[in-house]
Amino acid sequence: MYFDWDDEDFDDETPENIEEKYKYFRKYLKNPNKNDYQRPGVDVIESLVNYSIDNSKFTEALEFCNIWIEYFPNAIEPKIKKALILQNLNKSNQAEDLINQVLEINPFDNEAMLIKASILEGKGNYNEALEIIDYLLLENNDNEEIHFQKAIILQSSGRYKDAIKILMFLLKSDYNLYDVKFELAYTYNLMGEYKNSAETYLDLLKDFPLDENVWYNLGVTYNSMGKFYKAIECYNYAIALDNDNFSAWFNLGNTYLSLGRVTNAIHSFLEALRIDPNDFDTLYSLATTYNDNKQYLSSIEFYNKTLAINPNHFQSLLGRALAYNSIDDIQNALKDYLSAYEISDYKPEILFALAEIFYNLGDLTSSIYFLDKVTILYPESIDLLVEAAFSYYDYGFKSEAYKLANQIYNIEKNNAENLYLLALIDASNNLIKKSIRKLIKSIKLNPDLFKKISLDFIELVPDINDFIKNIEIQIKK
Repeated sequence: MYFDWDDEDFDDETPENIEEKYKYFRKYLKNPNKNDYQRPGVDVIESLVNYSIDNSKFTEALEFCNIWIEYFPNAIEPKIKKALILQNLNKSNQAEDLINQVLEINPFDNEAMLIKASILEGKGNYNEALEIIDYLLLENNDNEEIHFQKAIILQSSGRYKDAIKILMFLLKSDYNLYDVKFELAYTYNLMGEYKNSAETYLDLLKDFPLDENVWYNLGVTYNSMGKFYKAIECYNYAIALDNDNFSAWFNLGNTYLSLGRVTNAIHSFLEALRIDPNDFDTLYSLATTYNDNKQYLSSIEFYNKTLAINPNHFQSLLGRALAYNSIDDIQNALKDYLSAYEISDYKPEILFALAEIFYNLGDLTSSIYFLDKVTILYPESIDLLVEAAFSYYDYGFKSEAYKLANQIYNIEKNNAENLYLLALIDASNNLIKKSIRKLIKSIKLNPDLFKKISLDFIELVPDINDFIKNIEIQIKK
């Protein structure tokens, strides 16, 4: 069916009429048989482009804009609009090529130059962007839009104080109160001035109480301040205004985790996945949350999804291996550990994990091989060397443990954990007096080690109660 858009009811461009036109002509874009619907005409196409941009419907805006360019192939305005749309679709190279074509025709088009500056800012070319802005301000110093764009570029480049000066100046004018206050609050947040940021967002909410973006950003600021309950309240307001606010659901999940409310966190992450089922960060957060909560089968399910997206994600391989290990699926755990090892650049956590799993499998040669790797690759890290020495001891490699512990002692004589290990080795060799001397010194350096004595030494000394009493007496002297 073919419709002719001549109804006088739609002659005036009220917001309602433009929205109705958009809905009608969107059917033209979506319908494979274009003859069933009237193509948008010259009189309405610009309004459709602007409506689509204003409502962040950039895919439709691009299609409408292409029709506009067909009508006026030599006109500059539709090409400028298309460049703006391409930029919002993260097609910055195409946007820059198009805006350069415009500037070849008219090198002094202010709107084109402003978009060019914005594109350069998006690419991180801040100095070039500022050169364009400063050039524009030479002739247009009273143009508040250009000043605002300069503030955004300064903000992106990390020059926060300069950005705030401009934004504070614009607050005194009539220029877009919402954008200025929003960016001012955001800049304060980037600076770490969270109190000022929160106060500015709260001030903005007086005029825009139903703005989900302000509520969300206020939640982010409260999070940064450690005010987690207030952050949760703000995220919930944002979600109440838009139940499909992915970022609010995701941040809500992380905030619940900060408070140890695991069930709420899992619910929030699942809601985020309802909106974007393939978001890697959410899938990974959910997998690790299940893992930490000992829900290993669910953890494996979501690690499978992260690894389907990125098979070489080290932390997912390591997390899934830990989950498999926790349900005694040793072979799958070993497979993941070895895959992680291949891409890990010999990270110590994977070396220790492989040493442990090979020990559990009874492959002592491979176990000691990976512990040796730690000592060879990280000779300057006392903490890792001590951990390796303890692992040698725990796995029954006492001569290697003693040798390494003595090497550590020669480097750092007052390392409490290493002295504790030497005391263990002495006790295992029935050198009780030597053990006590080292144990007393280690406990004086780290009193928390006293709590471990009963468990660690019970099989190494004749009477653990007398041994502990002796230690207590010696410490009090």
